[in-house]
Amino acid sequence: MTPPGSPCREGGYRQLDGTLEAAVEAFTTRSEPTLLPRLLMLLGALNPPVRSTPATQTPTATVEYTVGAGDDQRISAPYVRHDPLPADVLAYATHGTINPARLTWQSNHEARQSVIVNAIARGHSLATLREMIGPNGPWRQGLGSAYTRYDHRGDQALSRDVAKAFDWLINNVLKSSPPRHKTKNSPGGYTPGPRGPKDLRDWLANAIGWADREFAGKRYRWTVHAVLQSIAFYAVMTGEQRSGTWLVGVGGRALSLSSGLLSEDTIWRVFADLRERAGAPLVLVRHHLGTNADVYALTTQNRVTHDPAAAERIRIEPVHDAWIVLGHHLRRIYELVAHHGLTNKADIYAAAAVPRATGDAW
Repeated sequence: MTPPGSPCREGGYRQLDGTLEAAVEAFTTRSEPTLLPRLLMLLGALNPPVRSTPATQTPTATVEYTVGAGDDQRISAPYVRHDPLPADVLAYATHGTINPARLTWQSNHEARQSVIVNAIARGHSLATLREMIGPNGPWRQGLGSAYTRYDHRGDQALSRDVAKAFDWLINNVLKSSPPRHKTKNSPGGYTPGPRGPKDLRDWLANAIGWADREFAGKRYRWTVHAVLQSIAFYAVMTGEQRSGTWLVGVGGRALSLSSGLLSEDTIWRVFADLRERAGAPLVLVRHHLGTNADVYALTTQNRVTHDPAAAERIRIEPVHDAWIVLGHHLRRIYELVAHHGLTNKADIYAAAAVPRATGDAW
């Protein structure tokens, strides 16, 4: 704002518009509290209201990723890391020593937050961290001293850092990582059973059930299964959730590589087919723009199965390349046996939704 009396670029001086009393009142009287929200609404930029939450709560920490409550909340066992703390992190936690080679540690703040994140990832809670930095704790001289400078507000700062650590871990690591294997003393191996977030497994189980009904008796359904599993995998890797619905935008090349090497043309034909069918488990919400891919919403408005066992037989992972050679129609029966332990023929054929004669022929 330019005050009256300032020279104008075209010559002359700026004049006060109105009386001096009105100008003084405008500067000294506050605007209505609703002024900014109204302006934002007019601009179409109104942000959702921010609700304050206590520092000890983690809004994004769901049952899927955490157990316990309050000070005892910790990462769920399948997601806990079992490897030791990195040497630099342990040195700071124990002695307060900052390694100058860690360029991201510009101060004690970054170092202590790194310790908290690594500790939470390995199963610590706010309660156990208090013990670790307590008077007789092993981290008293290191991490503990980083909080003693806050005096009586040290515990509040610790609670705030723990909340940030949970939020960062869940949104940036756990949501895009499958559950970890338990520690094994033998090399190799894999973890049988379901894999991936529960809500996404529910979606994929329902989507596969829908495809089984929609394309019953057609080999095309095995192709649809592979495409649906591929987009579910990328929902974990690059998607986001809004109001409980997964949104995924990924290119055909990436989907081809994660769907057992189906061609890009096949991928596009499947999507074009599905989005034209009533009750399909995915909806096109945004067309591609430039280099940005189409965005699909993974929906469950058309429930075809309420069997909880169906989601327990789902693994959110890429389709192996070998199935392009072996045949995608064999994959489901193999996975029911190899990953989920089914041995009875009748159970396998029922879960795979294939007739007995067809299953025996394979």
